[in-house]
Amino acid sequence: MTGDVHFGAFRVQSSSGGEYITEIRSLAELENSCGYRDFETSGLDTCKHIEGVLHALRRKGKRAFNAAAKRGSPGVEVYPSGRGEAGVRVLWPEDAGPALRERLGPMIAALRTDAPAALDGLRAVAEDTPGCVRVSRYLDGWLPEKL
Repeated sequence: MTGDVHFGAFRVQSSSGGEYITEIRSLAELENSCGYRDFETSGLDTCKHIEGVLHALRRKGKRAFNAAAKRGSPGVEVYPSGRGEAGVRVLWPEDAGPALRERLGPMIAALRTDAPAALDGLRAVAEDTPGCVRVSRYLDGWLPEKL
């Protein structure tokens, strides 16, 4: 997300040379994602890559980290629910206006009935409104299996 260095996608390299993308959307709750296979299968809702990114962000400045944790992601976050639940979660920032909610609402609802078209629509909105909406890269392979 633009505007806050604490939230977004982070590339992490493991000690074995593997590379993973972590998506940080919350600094206080277990709402993040990682492409690490064990993250997908463990059901723990976090992994060493996510924890490593959070640790690095905290080291850059504890006060700024805590303020960002309290404030939350500055944009709308659309992502797979995890926690063994089928479905999609949406995190709305406090200042998300009614126009954005009205624009995204039908597409979010359509994820249950026409996931590919709804994802395309959500991604188009994300491209049109940089920093306002982020659609998880992990929804692509996840939606057809879980919904």
